[in-house]
Amino acid sequence: MDQPNLFEYATSELSQDAFICYLIEHAMKPFDNELYRLGRELIVIMYNQSPCTGNIAIQDVDKIKKPKKQFHKIDVYFEANIRDKKYGFIIEDKTYSEEHSNQLVKYRKSLESEKHPPDNILGVYFKTGYIYDDELRRVQGAEYGILEAKKFYDILKACQSHDKIMNQYRKFLFEKYVKPQSEYELSISNNNFKAFELLPVKYEFIKKLRDECPDYIKETHIEYSNNKSGTSWCQFYFATFER
Repeated sequence: MDQPNLFEYATSELSQDAFICYLIEHAMKPFDNELYRLGRELIVIMYNQSPCTGNIAIQDVDKIKKPKKQFHKIDVYFEANIRDKKYGFIIEDKTYSEEHSNQLVKYRKSLESEKHPPDNILGVYFKTGYIYDDELRRVQGAEYGILEAKKFYDILKACQSHDKIMNQYRKFLFEKYVKPQSEYELSISNNNFKAFELLPVKYEFIKKLRDECPDYIKETHIEYSNNKSGTSWCQFYFATFER
């Protein structure tokens, strides 16, 4: 029997918010040298993922302030100096839900109203669940960088800390998100029809069908959702066939 894992019970986005804050606060002071480095690596990755910036290294990060939850309704917000310039980081954290109600743009504007220079505000869309194409376009349109489960797991995997919270979350992240996502396309190749109960597998199949039939399927927009019963559906918004 495996040792109990806190995150098998604490599965909400709020728990994930807390873990992000935990790492960022460790980046402020070397309570644990490995977590100190990990927290700073996370900040570097979030900065480098932004479409509005270049690349930095750990030594460029300084004066990190304690993260805040629900500041202007932002999931996680913190400030840090990058090459002696102060930046505000907006982290919109998702597990399975998606961006909605133009919230990413609203968060940025709420900070600008507090006299934060627009160029000094960096948005990060942190999602561990599957990211759909139209969701991706909305996030990119709001000029947010994207940090997905696999990328985050790779950062955590390199950490040698014995910290129980970090190690439990890393294991949970792999089992809950990284491993299943890596198997979605494989399920189609292996004719695993049971896997088609999952919406991401349906979505991957539709994308594969589109890519393999370019002469007949002209549109790239795909609609998807869940029925009231809980079952999912996925279809092309429109397809053109020659008569």
